[in-house]
Amino acid sequence: MNNGTADFNYYTDSRFRSGSDKLYNEMLLTVCAGGDVLYKGKLADFNQMEARPLASKTDEILKFRVDFPAELGNEFQGLTCSFQLQFYTGNGGAAGSITPAIGNGGALPNTGTNIFNALVSGIVLF
Repeated sequence: MNNGTADFNYYTDSRFRSGSDKLYNEMLLTVCAGGDVLYKGKLADFNQMEARPLASKTDEILKFRVDFPAELGNEFQGLTCSFQLQFYTGNGGAAGSITPAIGNGGALPNTGTNIFNALVSGIVLF
C-alpha cells in the first residue's frame, strides 16, 4: 500500500536464510497480481522482480505460491529451508529499503483472545 503522496516503483526478491540450500534451489515460486503471472520459476532464481509502479494512495495485492516439485526424490525427505521475501521501493534510482509499517508496527490484530481466555477460565473454575 502506498499511503504517501508520491508514486513509486517497488521491487521484490528472495533470499536464502538457512536450512537446506539443496531444497531451496529446487522449490518453485509463482507470483501473481490480479490475473497476471509476474514470475514463474525456481525460488532460487527469483533475484529481483521487474519494477512494479504503485501510484499514491493505491495498493496492489500480490499472491506468492511456493511449490515442492512432485518429481523430487526421497533424498529431499525431512529437509527444510528458510527464505525471506524482501520488498524495496525507489523512484527510478537505486532500490532502497521499504519504510516500516504505520500504526501498530505491523503487529497482527488481537482477535479471539477474549473468548479463549473465558474458555480457559471456565475450565479452571469447573
